[in-house]
Amino acid sequence: MGTIVIGTIVDAARRTLFELKVGADSAADKRWDRTRELLPRAVAAQRAIVGLKPEAGSTSVAFQLGAGAKQTIPSNGLMFLSVDHNLGANGSTVGPAINRAYREDLTRVNPEWPTATGAAVVRFLHDPRDPKTFYVYPRPSGTWYVNLLYVAIPATVAAGDIDTATISVDDIYDTAIHDFTVGYSILKNFRAGEANKASMFLERFRSTLGIQNQAELSLAALDDLADLNRRRV
Repeated sequence: MGTIVIGTIVDAARRTLFELKVGADSAADKRWDRTRELLPRAVAAQRAIVGLKPEAGSTSVAFQLGAGAKQTIPSNGLMFLSVDHNLGANGSTVGPAINRAYREDLTRVNPEWPTATGAAVVRFLHDPRDPKTFYVYPRPSGTWYVNLLYVAIPATVAAGDIDTATISVDDIYDTAIHDFTVGYSILKNFRAGEANKASMFLERFRSTLGIQNQAELSLAALDDLADLNRRRV
């Protein structure tokens, strides 16, 4: 999470859009309303950033396991990344590290792994084709926590929080948020040449994120990348 207040970026976008007044008083703003138009676009920019560069939304939390081996990341999650270590029954006691396992290998050793129980989680399994689901082995009895790393979708910002809420991604993405907000705001106009202006800002948005890199390198979890490199050796 960044430290820049989202309203600061919204106001910078308004200045770029040649508005005469910038600030909390939206009454004088007849074309691009500060909270009803520009704020939602700034939030959408953050979501676009996380969609294109999942690492921008990586979040580490103490996660309480559900019943059984199959687990689902929190409701604000876009995709699973990793499970690092155990956190015990209270969610704060650091326990043994958890390593990744592959379904075929684990099934060969223990076909009953989906129903196995134990003192702590030893392995996690994840299929990138099912991005919001992962499995743990074994599943400790009762209440149990692990340290979960996942990609969180930036939350909506209420109009009343525009001058207090900070951006959900790192501060380094402030220019990308600005360019996205300006680009899509310009698309509101239908005058000749406006589409070219919008395209310029949206291309700057993509360029800032380095979208020219291979898509799979941006979307794959770090462990998947390491496995891909091992397979190429």
